[in-house]
Amino acid sequence: MKKVLLGLFILGVIGGFFGYTQYNKTHKSLETTTADQTVDAISLFAAYETDEAKANQTYNGKVVEVSGTIQDISTDESGLLKLTLEAENDFGGVICQMNKEKNYTAEQFKIGSEVTLRGDCSGYLMDVVLIRCVHVK
Repeated sequence: MKKVLLGLFILGVIGGFFGYTQYNKTHKSLETTTADQTVDAISLFAAYETDEAKANQTYNGKVVEVSGTIQDISTDESGLLKLTLEAENDFGGVICQMNKEKNYTAEQFKIGSEVTLRGDCSGYLMDVVLIRCVHVK
């Protein structure tokens, strides 16, 4: 019985350590990371609208560098800046949630201007969503 309890204790410690390291894992810097895919916002949205499964294989979970025209600038209740890029669709666009650690402000961007952003693609929910985006200069 003592061996079983000792084994369970060791497994618990290993599991706890793994969970702790994953929770505190640092994200890669998107400013210095090379993009897995480079695409314009219209093509990115069209890829998801045409074949979501294929687009997920190509873009989801990858670093995507997207260029396009800013259609909307907003912040959510936590102060996270979001830029929506034009996708030539009345019902959706490409939402780029800006990296909060970089302290981007709405005043740095202008509706109607061209922009290139790099972020992690998290998929499609009426809009294509990129998270932790950085402005590529």
